[in-house]
Amino acid sequence: MNLVGKLNHFRDNAVQCYANITLADGSPILVSLARTGVLIKKTRFGLFGKVLLKANVEATAKIAQGLFDSFGDPDWLPAEMTNPVLRQFTGFVMTSEDVETIQRVLGGWNETAQTS
Repeated sequence: MNLVGKLNHFRDNAVQCYANITLADGSPILVSLARTGVLIKKTRFGLFGKVLLKANVEATAKIAQGLFDSFGDPDWLPAEMTNPVLRQFTGFVMTSEDVETIQRVLGGWNETAQTS
């Protein structure tokens, strides 16, 4: 495992579920979970920025399972991050080289999840 991103901040509770990550090139990434699915953006605070992945709840679950099957549990993340879906997406983003990789890989998995 090669960590190229830094976990700046996260919330994992009944009200908020997100992670703020900075990639090695300085790109700010927000991973946000809601009851409707996942949203991953290149942004610090979530209001503006390029959407890298937006998936409904069913596709989110399939992608998270695929991440787990491919990479296992990112057990190096803080124990306080208990949401397994947040852990999978955060772990993947933190080991991604750049924004393009995140968008390409997760976008491909989202297309597969939407059609299966």
